Amino acid sequence: MNKKSNRIYPAFEMLLNEIDMEIDTIKKDIQRLSEAGSFADASIKANHAEQVSSFRDKVVNLQKQWNDMLSWFQQKGKMKKARKKKTKRGRLHRGVKTPSKDYYRPILQALIDLGGKAKSDDVLKRVEKAMHDRLKPIDYGPLPSNPNETRWKNTAKWARKNMTMMEPPLLKPDSLPKIWEITEAGRKFFLKGDQ
Repeated sequence: MNKKSNRIYPAFEMLLNEIDMEIDTIKKDIQRLSEAGSFADASIKANHAEQVSSFRDKVVNLQKQWNDMLSWFQQKGKMKKARKKKTKRGRLHRGVKTPSKDYYRPILQALIDLGGKAKSDDVLKRVEKAMHDRLKPIDYGPLPSNPNETRWKNTAKWARKNMTMMEPPLLKPDSLPKIWEITEAGRKFFLKGDQ
């Protein structure tokens, strides 16, 4: 492993963000084509969306393999600089920013308050208010990969993504782009007070 190895994990994150944006674009195209009555074209786009989602799953698996491999080398003492403070382009160490799971309840609360379904911007405004006292200064900083987006918003979006992939999902995975929607399981999770 060389010094550049530490930069590969953030590259996975950037790639996954780009893939997610592509999936959102395809979903918009499907909706537009369906509304226009072009069902054959919408079906082709839906197939494309499935392929891109499958590719995303492969990237997530590769990212996990990469992380496992780095962990193995760290344990064996092969990477002496692995615990060094975060560099300008490196990944933050665990505990430096507010964890993704801390966003689950505020997201669920915001959606319940908004009637169960809302635009992502409306949800994020409520989440920021709810978490203002818990967010750390680093959470308000920009992402290295996208200086126009703050870390906390990016983490909240990842929390939303994780909640759609749970079994059962807490948020609907097939909602329209930029629309977040709670599931019955999400309501039960919130009422139980689980975290």
